[in-house]
Amino acid sequence: MLSRTASHLFWLARYSERADATARVLSMGQRLSMIPGAHTRDEWRSLLRVMGCEHLAGQGPIGEAEAVNVLLLDDNNPSSIRSSLAQARTNGRAVRTALTQDMWEVLNGGWRHLDDYSIDQAQTDLPILIDWVTAHTNRFRGAVSTGMLRNEGHDFLLIGAAIERADVTLRLLEVKYHVLLPHNEFVGGGRDYYQWTSLLRTLSGLR
Repeated sequence: MLSRTASHLFWLARYSERADATARVLSMGQRLSMIPGAHTRDEWRSLLRVMGCEHLAGQGPIGEAEAVNVLLLDDNNPSSIRSSLAQARTNGRAVRTALTQDMWEVLNGGWRHLDDYSIDQAQTDLPILIDWVTAHTNRFRGAVSTGMLRNEGHDFLLIGAAIERADVTLRLLEVKYHVLLPHNEFVGGGRDYYQWTSLLRTLSGLR
């Protein structure tokens, strides 16, 4: 296999996995924002820190609208869902012959889905958009699992997805441990329990 083909497949999987992870982080942010006093803890900023894009939101308080813009729609943020889907499609197009028809149709059919959304519309429809991103990335995983030959290309897709998932998991653990829990609250308190529960749900590990 050519190294550039391996690279495109690797990053295709990473960007697809990143879109799903970012959607899960947005869902986590909505749950954490419902905890009393959430606005004083600036928890949306901590979730931007997880995705490495805190600097794009400025220095002031960050609410849901700012987080939705940066994590979902911002073309200047390479980790936003819109950017991740576009870059997954770009990498897939570069190795079109290495993909099955079903894989390509998923990539090509969803990358423009968010183009017509304004920040206000995206914030209003956020639960629907999160569900759509999750379903979209699961369709791609299903297409890979059921239709792709178990060759080197398949291996690089799995490696890319696994590394991205490990990276996001470690970022969430670091931010949760060092940022989300206030210093004056004992570990194991009610807020700590709810935050860990939200984190496990975000990583599909609650059960």
